[in-house]
Amino acid sequence: MTENYLEDYLRQVQGEGAGARLTAAVAIGGTAFIERLRKKIPKRVGGETNARAWRSLLPFAEVVKAVEAAKGEPWETFVDRKGDWGRDLALYVGRMRCGLTLGELGGKAGGMGVQAVSKAVARMEVRMRGDPGLKRKWARVLKAIHVSEKV
Repeated sequence: MTENYLEDYLRQVQGEGAGARLTAAVAIGGTAFIERLRKKIPKRVGGETNARAWRSLLPFAEVVKAVEAAKGEPWETFVDRKGDWGRDLALYVGRMRCGLTLGELGGKAGGMGVQAVSKAVARMEVRMRGDPGLKRKWARVLKAIHVSEKV
């Protein structure tokens, strides 16, 4: 009886704040520790895990700040530039490391559509394979947000 009362009470909570997300996390620790754990989460998982929630622990604002530093320009000056590598790099890292959907990324990048974000992410992946300079900028962004990755 008491268990049902507590469950009902907990279900009444309207919003999920930062405290609720922390209690759902498997571990709490520094950025490097959390990133090591995050890397062990499989890329594609079923509905039984909270892998997307783990990846979303990295706020997109941190990605933007790191890209601004790598580019040497404020986000506002290049976010609306069509085909800008800075914007596309931020979208790519946001997609791969922040756990954001294409629609969520589009909203954060000045109202881009889902297809435009998808193309920008795909374009960045291809460009990085053939451009060592761009790959170095990507590594600099990952280092700035404390994400280790083989480059």
